[in-house]
Amino acid sequence: MRKITVVAILMIVIAGFAFQSCSKDNSLEKLRQSELELLGEFVAKYNTEHGVELEPSVSGLYYVEVEAGVGDTIVPGDKIQVWYNTYLLVDTSLVDSNMEAGHKFNPLEFIVTDPGNSSVVEGLNEAVKNMRAEGKSFLIVPSQIAYGQDGRSGIPSFATLLFDIEIYKVFRAVDAN
Repeated sequence: MRKITVVAILMIVIAGFAFQSCSKDNSLEKLRQSELELLGEFVAKYNTEHGVELEPSVSGLYYVEVEAGVGDTIVPGDKIQVWYNTYLLVDTSLVDSNMEAGHKFNPLEFIVTDPGNSSVVEGLNEAVKNMRAEGKSFLIVPSQIAYGQDGRSGIPSFATLLFDIEIYKVFRAVDAN
């Protein structure tokens, strides 16, 4: 009898965990669906307001050149310094910046890499490869090339990010040969 009770309790606990896991999966799926709907609405509105037809890259990045910049296009291996503002698409609240109210602080510095090796959000790493020194761009970065389902402090799960970026300096990679 005692064995049956222990087994029954164990099965109830396991079922509870399974239900919680399914519930969490459904919740995450709903968040992802909400993100995709909001992203579609935002891009459609942007296209209408600006008379353009934005198309995402293969990764999902939407890139809008605001000012062309000078010099050669940035390539993997280049070290760059960037001014940026980052906003949440869901409410356009500012979540991170190194330039506010006309004041610029320390530029974000990173080495541009091939996909999957970046020290910054993949969407930002991808976008700068379309840019040159002093160039300015507006980016729409879906969660799959930002922070995904994990989010981070101030950025919820499945959050599309909007970036205003400006390339401050480019330090060219030295040829190994």
